[in-house]
Amino acid sequence: MALSLTGLLRPWLASMEGVDWLNFRAHGFYSMRYLRNIRLRPELLRAAVSFWDPEVHVFRFGDQELCPTVEEFRAYLGGFGSGEVIIPPVRESAYRVLVAALGLSDNAARYLVRNGHLNAMRLIELFSPPGDLRDMTYQTRRMIALCMCLLAAYLLVPSAGHASSALASVVVQVEARKDVIPMVLAETLIGLDKFCSGETETFGGSPLLLQIWLCDKRYRWLDLPPMTVHCMGPQWVVLVGLGAFTFYILYRIQSQLGLREEAPAEVLVDVVLPLFSHSVLCHYQRFWRTHEVTDAHPNPSVAVRGSYRKWLRRDIAARAGAQGN
Repeated sequence: MALSLTGLLRPWLASMEGVDWLNFRAHGFYSMRYLRNIRLRPELLRAAVSFWDPEVHVFRFGDQELCPTVEEFRAYLGGFGSGEVIIPPVRESAYRVLVAALGLSDNAARYLVRNGHLNAMRLIELFSPPGDLRDMTYQTRRMIALCMCLLAAYLLVPSAGHASSALASVVVQVEARKDVIPMVLAETLIGLDKFCSGETETFGGSPLLLQIWLCDKRYRWLDLPPMTVHCMGPQWVVLVGLGAFTFYILYRIQSQLGLREEAPAEVLVDVVLPLFSHSVLCHYQRFWRTHEVTDAHPNPSVAVRGSYRKWLRRDIAARAGAQGN
């Protein structure tokens, strides 16, 4: 699905002028103008999955644990944090959003949205023609449709089947200058879990950004922006995707801040994610308005302390023993 969608989208994107791409600067993914030309290497992603630990959400390379962060994905896309993150719709009708945002009839919108899926290919057929450049209403709707297709093809790729109809509401929030990057990372981590468990053979979220991140960590993994260190808990960062919450654990990726790892005083035995409900999603949105960040250490070190290495090995062995019982 994703490969055929990118193929259909390619001529539309190639026809865009530089000024058209400026519309996406405020959306937080201007760099897609260039990143979309990177060839996806599925064999690299499949090889990386063997190092992924879905229980604690880290890639483990020897005694080094790493996980993509919101700020890293945002840096790749050339975006910036608005302070207001996007949450998925719980009570909103996707087809009604399409009627309002794209000026479609009820029947046309219902044809685009079926069984919780969005027909992005049909959306390309409807809005890829340039139309009358003087018709600003059509041009505005055309950019909204393009944003929807861009997300479906590169940033919020479905793990299986068609794109989610929730993208309609997501794009409306993107147009309102809300931050989509935490959701992109959430769907990528959820996609890794699904691939690792054998639930799907397709990488969900943004396999493109995941590939860039993996290559980036090979060459300059300490060149990082300020990163989130507190969101809905002092030890972890909670993220929400299109239909579920996920996380990454801060004390396990201290090296990504150039810090020497310290064994935690209290270990998260089980990560209990919040319920997926409208009230909790609003609570999550409030947390992201006030989340705390910290700068990378001015004198970073890649060395792993012996005491932390011993703790990490004990922790891995304990978790493996718990799974065996």
